[in-house]
Amino acid sequence: MDFKNLKKNRAEAFQKLQDYSESLNDNGFENDPDDWYPGVDKAGNGLAIIRFLPAINDDDLDFVRWWEHSFQDPTTKKWYIENCLFTLNKANDPVMEFNKKLWDSVEDSESAKDHPNRKQATRQARKTNYRANIFVIDDTVNPENNGKPKKFKYGKWCQDKIDALMFPKFAGKTKINPFDLWDGANFVVEVTSEMKGGKKQRNYSTSHFENPGPLADDKKMEEIFNAIQGWSLKEYVNPNKFKPYADLKKRLDEVIGFDTAKWTANGIRQTVKEAEAQPKQSASVAAKQQKEMEVNESDESDDFFNNLKDDSIPF
Repeated sequence: MDFKNLKKNRAEAFQKLQDYSESLNDNGFENDPDDWYPGVDKAGNGLAIIRFLPAINDDDLDFVRWWEHSFQDPTTKKWYIENCLFTLNKANDPVMEFNKKLWDSVEDSESAKDHPNRKQATRQARKTNYRANIFVIDDTVNPENNGKPKKFKYGKWCQDKIDALMFPKFAGKTKINPFDLWDGANFVVEVTSEMKGGKKQRNYSTSHFENPGPLADDKKMEEIFNAIQGWSLKEYVNPNKFKPYADLKKRLDEVIGFDTAKWTANGIRQTVKEAEAQPKQSASVAAKQQKEMEVNESDESDDFFNNLKDDSIPF
């Protein structure tokens, strides 16, 4: 798509974006050198201003969403970090199937959430990831990113802000396309850190969009748009990024330490002895995986499980 058509077809592009975003509510990627993450200072705080960029072609997307499972088994100490097959047209995924068995094994009650089986299912729940192309206006922690287009992997905390801008809850408020170069809005990423459960966790709740307006003049915006022409977001949800069911099931059993298909509510398990004989992951690998988990928080809380529709596949 050329720049002139981008400017001309903004209304149609926004409608396409809204349709795609609404469809998502019906319901492991390698790091790229162009990836951007909100940085923090020594105190754990950070501030940056970014702008979400539009899709590079008519058949591309402004943002993409996929699910993954990222957890460490407390017994085997092994990590499971894999993309969830549910992303691909709600296909069956072995972790979701096992989590559902764990969850359904406990009768609903006020204390059900404290049952070990439900705690395990929550710990192993799928996590939502999003990706979009952005332009970094001001990164106070890492100023070398200023004035550069980047790729941004973010979680539900940010998508909620985007959806609120596109679908305002109050009558009379204008729907704004945050991915529009002219009528969109800059996004202020505010990061604070707080102790929770004995660990320091990042909080993005005060992040917000500024008043709408052009990112820059047309000449500069065309330069930015042309710079991302090879950055299709479809690659992140390409089926080849997802392992086959059988491979995921094998890895899950190795991590959990038994054949999850033979687990029953009364605790019958078939031990996988080979899993215990495998070497443990290095501390550096575990640290890297833990960092990725901290950046992408889980949105599958107890409240999520308790408010599921009967026809949904939650895990």
